[in-house]
Amino acid sequence: MKKNQSNKKKPSISGSYTTAEVARMLNISRPTAAAFLKDSSLRLFKFNGAYRVMKVDFENWLEGTEEGENG
Repeated sequence: MKKNQSNKKKPSISGSYTTAEVARMLNISRPTAAAFLKDSSLRLFKFNGAYRVMKVDFENWLEGTEEGENG
């Protein structure tokens, strides 16, 4: 059995959103969501050719924007 050569934790697909999911949550088009995510400071990763964002990162960002609107 080989040891895992990398100590980096790989992103969990179940713990991430696709650009289509982000688009639905923000009520914007998928291409607009993809462009937004690429330009944002959120960490993205690619899986099977599709960009994804970690749920915790996106939700933290979303909570921050909602606080700014209500604060």
